[in-house]
Amino acid sequence: MDKIAIVHFQPLEKYPPVMNIINNISELENTYCTIYSTNNYRNKNWFSVDKIFINRIGGALKDNSISRYWCYIKFNVFTFFSLLIKNPNVVIGFETYSVLPIILYKKLFSKTKVHIHYHEYTSLQEIKKSSLYFKGLHTLEKKLFSNCESISHTNEDRMQLFLKDYPFINKSKGIIAPNLPPSNWYDFAKSKKKENTTGIVRLVHVGALSLDTMYVKEIVEWVISQKGLFTLDFYSSNCPENSRKFIENLQNNNIKLFNSINYFELPKTLINYDIGITLYNGFSPNHVYSVPNKVIEYLACGLKVWYSKDLISNRKFIDEYKMLGCSSVDFNNLTNLKIDSDLKLNFFNRNDSLELFLNNSNNYLIKLIS
Repeated sequence: MDKIAIVHFQPLEKYPPVMNIINNISELENTYCTIYSTNNYRNKNWFSVDKIFINRIGGALKDNSISRYWCYIKFNVFTFFSLLIKNPNVVIGFETYSVLPIILYKKLFSKTKVHIHYHEYTSLQEIKKSSLYFKGLHTLEKKLFSNCESISHTNEDRMQLFLKDYPFINKSKGIIAPNLPPSNWYDFAKSKKKENTTGIVRLVHVGALSLDTMYVKEIVEWVISQKGLFTLDFYSSNCPENSRKFIENLQNNNIKLFNSINYFELPKTLINYDIGITLYNGFSPNHVYSVPNKVIEYLACGLKVWYSKDLISNRKFIDEYKMLGCSSVDFNNLTNLKIDSDLKLNFFNRNDSLELFLNNSNNYLIKLIS
């Protein structure tokens, strides 16, 4: 029997890809899996799955250094000693904040297979500006790179940036692990999505909202200028106060802000929209070289997608996999946006390349534990 441990310092609910991986693991036979994460005090709808035990160790109740560092201590100590007791033969670590107990465990049990996955790409310049704690973890983390089985990023561009930053890493260890929603989302949307006959194009944005790193102001002002031809709904649990006030102060019936929706319930809501939008403005290399989760999730639910032209990797992804219904948009120049039949969505458009892509969602998992 394979004994797997997943170490994911950040709350699971904030990272749908890890929840999907855990669900996939729960379906495997002869596999025992334990998860180590932290409490999500902002969201009481905690993720759980049959046959898998999730340890939620601490969590920062307040946004201050004392609470944060106490959480670090509890997480690292508990996770390390629990690993000693559980004695997994495979450990999957997510991001830098998760590596300390893995490093200590690997020193004692050198034959343990360790895999590291990064949800995001963090440049060397960004690391230099980070906290002393993060820098310390990163110094230790680099020693683990040579002793792990694999290191994965979400797309080829991020992997190449990573390997350039750390040329000593054996390139054969690199795995591309795209963020994919459950493949049954596509089947659900295909059977449930109905044609929009209202003449009004319904836009939706799901996820974090930031006036600094996203084109929120630009898209909002454009929707208002369309005088009722478009509506825009935001769903977010990560919305700074200035973003919330900005949207609420608009007092425009065509633009609404809602609380977040349970991730696995998203298809029931998304099928009621026509176009999903991603608004990252190229604020950092992590954004420029990203294929946002929501792009694939929108497509899986039968929506077309508008994405910022700043997202280089997303454009490559669309071209490589021949994804239909995606349009690169210059959010700095929306006055020239042409609204034609290619941008409007009035029915669910079958997308064979997307269906095939989603059905390969277990490949990453198989590579990790084989």
